[in-house]
Amino acid sequence: MNSPNRLAALSLVLALVCAGASTAQPRWQLKVTPGEPGVVAVFDVLNQGTNYWYFPFSVTNPGPEARQVILTVKALTDTRRTYLSGFYPEAKQRVERVLGRKFRGMSELRGEINPGETWEGVALFRSVDPVMDAITFQVRGIEDPVVRIKGVSYYEVRALEFTYKQLGDEYFPWEDPIEYVGRKWTVLEQRTRVKRS
Repeated sequence: MNSPNRLAALSLVLALVCAGASTAQPRWQLKVTPGEPGVVAVFDVLNQGTNYWYFPFSVTNPGPEARQVILTVKALTDTRRTYLSGFYPEAKQRVERVLGRKFRGMSELRGEINPGETWEGVALFRSVDPVMDAITFQVRGIEDPVVRIKGVSYYEVRALEFTYKQLGDEYFPWEDPIEYVGRKWTVLEQRTRVKRS
């Protein structure tokens, strides 16, 4: 194939790729900004302490339309344990005192979030494995599970993960430094075609 024909073929391929991209309808997505996680201890009347990991974060709707959302957060450790964020009022109050500001609990991170609106939330996890060295916070519910490509709708559930390392040992974990490792999207439910009824 001579140069003019190669150039024409390349132009055709690029045009097809661009046409395919232009027919894809991007799913809406909320912006998540993580805060610095940590550990607080809550003591009962017998002075028995319970440790709680906390993960503060903000969620912003950058789009032009209001969105109905239900946010959930899981914690996954390198010791292969999984924790779902729970309702712990005393731990939440302790975190608010430590960080000096108010947060929405997970039960308040649902409903309609307006364009440009930001929610400040905190996820709490009770008695996380003290011997773990790494913890990942998995945020789910921050994007449309349906994506449309070339007129076809596909259902796919993804979550945004934030991973940290905890330096030190299992004793006095609230004193150990925590290091940010990175973030990534992970697919929880593989993409499947939505059948029209």
